[in-house]
Amino acid sequence: MTEHIGKKVNIPGTSGYGILRYCGIIQGKNGLFGGIELVGPIAARRGKNSGAVDGIQYFDVQHPMTGLFLPWVKLRSANPFLEDLNVNNVKKADRYQETKEILQSPFTQKDTIGTKEAKDRSVYRDTATSETEISSDSTGSKNHDTNVADASLIEELTFLRSEVKTLREECNKQQYDLANQVKIINDMNMTIKEVHPLLEEYEHELEEKENKIKKQKHEFDKAREEWREYLNLMSMSQQESELLYQKKIVELNTNLEEARNKEIKKYISDIDHLKLENKKLKALLQASEDKENDRDLKDVNNRLSQINFGMESKSKLNSDDPVVEHDGSNPDNKSEKFVKDDSVEHSDIEDGVSEENIDNVDTIGLPVYKPSKPVDPSDGRDDWCGLCERSGHSSINCPYENDIF
Repeated sequence: MTEHIGKKVNIPGTSGYGILRYCGIIQGKNGLFGGIELVGPIAARRGKNSGAVDGIQYFDVQHPMTGLFLPWVKLRSANPFLEDLNVNNVKKADRYQETKEILQSPFTQKDTIGTKEAKDRSVYRDTATSETEISSDSTGSKNHDTNVADASLIEELTFLRSEVKTLREECNKQQYDLANQVKIINDMNMTIKEVHPLLEEYEHELEEKENKIKKQKHEFDKAREEWREYLNLMSMSQQESELLYQKKIVELNTNLEEARNKEIKKYISDIDHLKLENKKLKALLQASEDKENDRDLKDVNNRLSQINFGMESKSKLNSDDPVVEHDGSNPDNKSEKFVKDDSVEHSDIEDGVSEENIDNVDTIGLPVYKPSKPVDPSDGRDDWCGLCERSGHSSINCPYENDIF
């Protein structure tokens, strides 16, 4: 089994590979597992741990989170050169390994060293005994050497017993600690067994959410492409609309200019027509005024002729009867008075007609002057009073203020 440790193995279900670092059981798990150190890009995607499970380190890795445990059967399906192992064979191999390690432990080495030293001492004692026998030493010296050797053996035995006692105490302590650790590990295994379904459920939910996110992302990408196409279409239609609107604006401006020109021409023609009508009306008005003046003149002339006729008849009467002239009760006095009144009335009529003619001439021939801008009477004058409208003083120092107000 150990000959496969360190070999390159394929990872089932992928094209990646790894290095086999461990083959055996995992505490709290059923079956045989293989510990693999992943190599290459697959390490970042499939790496689950660093060679430890539940706080127990089964193998070491060069990079963290590149370790992976797989069932031996599944690993052997992708790597036929691996042996068909079971749990019993692995346990026997583990026991053999533990026995081998115990045989090679420091305690065994110490015992071996002690035995060797004892053998050396016994050989030394035999050699010393032989030498004493050959050199004809006394029996007392032999007994003394034997007692010294026994004392050294007893001392060594006492030391070994105390060391064994110390080791037993340490072993008991380690067993107690191991039992506590096993209890803690069992509790952790129970917790893991309780949490494992939740983790699987969470992983399943996470996978569903990832699939949902991928689906939504695909839908969003599709919607984004549709929006882009729609925006491109809108921009093209907007450009076409702008061109159409610009063309329409040019046409409307042209039509408006033509309509304005037609309207101006119409206004000009209307103004010319109104001017012509005004001239006609002025001519008619002048003609009517002339007719009225002629009619008035005829009436005046008729009155004048009547007055002249009366005056002539009066003069004839005066020449025929001079005495009647001084008679106040004579009817001719009444006629004279009537003639005088007619002459006065005639003079008044002539004055009125002349004034009317003058007014007509002034109204028609001399229009009233209207300045283009209002004239300020104080313009160009240093001192001007707005109260009395006189120059030479200001409105504050007006001497006519009390007289006016």
